[in-house]
Amino acid sequence: MSREFRHIVRIRGTDLDGTKKLTHGLTKIKGVGTSLSNAVVKAGGFRPEARLGSLSDAEISRVEDIISDPAKYSIPARILNRRKDAESGRDLHLVTADLT
Repeated sequence: MSREFRHIVRIRGTDLDGTKKLTHGLTKIKGVGTSLSNAVVKAGGFRPEARLGSLSDAEISRVEDIISDPAKYSIPARILNRRKDAESGRDLHLVTADLT
């Protein structure tokens, strides 16, 4: 079962370089830092040295789901950028357009 390597991967509305390692490449998304990137890799069960371009469509959708709702995957609230949101009272993590 061979997978096609993609040089550009679109995650959460951001085009990412497919040649970058997963942990480093995810940090290029606005609002995702090193801590959250490492937590996404660990929660998703990915290899940290894997390249973004080698991810399948299912794995990319799992990464997007983890970034959009990190609490569902037991990522600690201390890593999130919006703890105890003033409007909803929930622990949230905002990325890309939601952040601005």
